[in-house]
Amino acid sequence: MKNTFELVHVGINNNSHEESTQLANLLCALFNLTPRHGGKSEFAGNYFECMNMPFLGTHGHIAMQTDDLEAAVEELKE
Repeated sequence: MKNTFELVHVGINNNSHEESTQLANLLCALFNLTPRHGGKSEFAGNYFECMNMPFLGTHGHIAMQTDDLEAAVEELKE
């Protein structure tokens, strides 16, 4: 059986809380999204996570969701 994958959000690394807030506010203005505060980031709607400091990946990360993680890992190995 093939797994289904859903995009959860796109994470974008920034160098400071000020940068992440500015970027989140810009994305909210551009795409008519609601800003939201996270523990280590600022969100623009549910689509963009603006990290307060460099985190996963060189420039950021793409968060995906699947119902069966172990099966998804095996499928992606193929």
